Amino acid sequence: LDGTNDTFLAFDKGIELSSPLAFCLQFNIRDILETNYIFSSTDDKLVLVFRFSVSLGILLINSVAHFFEIPKENDVKPFHWHHICVTSAEDSYTIVHDGQQWYHANHLHESFEKTTLTRLDLGSANEYWEFSDGIRFKGLLSELNIWSKSLSVIQMVEITTHCGEIDPIADLLNWSKLPSSTIRGSKYDDDI
Repeated sequence: LDGTNDTFLAFDKGIELSSPLAFCLQFNIRDILETNYIFSSTDDKLVLVFRFSVSLGILLINSVAHFFEIPKENDVKPFHWHHICVTSAEDSYTIVHDGQQWYHANHLHESFEKTTLTRLDLGSANEYWEFSDGIRFKGLLSELNIWSKSLSVIQMVEITTHCGEIDPIADLLNWSKLPSSTIRGSKYDDDI
């Protein structure tokens, strides 16, 4: 998917989000000097923002914000495919990028009520999460998979280093079985 246009995923029946939760995706970014909005929902049920300019990332799951440091030596290069996985549990979350653990943090045990995600905007964020150096994501997104359970670091390393091999199979959103009617807006069709 080309994130430079108004592209979004529309889920007719919705996707039920709760904790634990995990997601993985591939991205090919054009500009790593700015804040990049990877995806968001208008009600902040699921948001991912990379602020490369200040080495900070923002993740929201069910409107609960988690901030994480992006390592200065992160090996994110423009015009290259990268893989990222995020997993959250009731008391922690972990981020793995291209086979390396980027971040792990414990947080207070919080109650995550089940919510339903009906739309996920790719490459944009709502007004609250817009920053002065922010840009709509410029690049390509692919292989977004969402699980209703946590993944281990070993599983995330495997997923982010073996393109196309997903184990366990994603149960909430499986990119390879995504109906084309779910993707609205611009599409990018190419073998990765």
